[in-house]
Amino acid sequence: MFWLPNWEVHECDKVYSAMTRFELGQFTTHCRYDKSTRVCIGSDGKFPQLRTIKYDFSLDAPNKPIFPTLEETCLEALRIANTK
Repeated sequence: MFWLPNWEVHECDKVYSAMTRFELGQFTTHCRYDKSTRVCIGSDGKFPQLRTIKYDFSLDAPNKPIFPTLEETCLEALRIANTK
């Protein structure tokens, strides 16, 4: 499960969510080659470069929506965790 919010305080000396972006890239690749990959993504819509992430997932994992609320993202995480 990935929740991608906007930053609370901007720090110019650090890349915001650098590791998360790396991990999203890994999951994008997994989804491209294994349609059964369990992952869900949500965002408040203000995450930097969200448009690019949406585009990448639309190409490599078109069956994986990006949820607009934390609650919907958590519900999806529970659903896929309980799916056999």
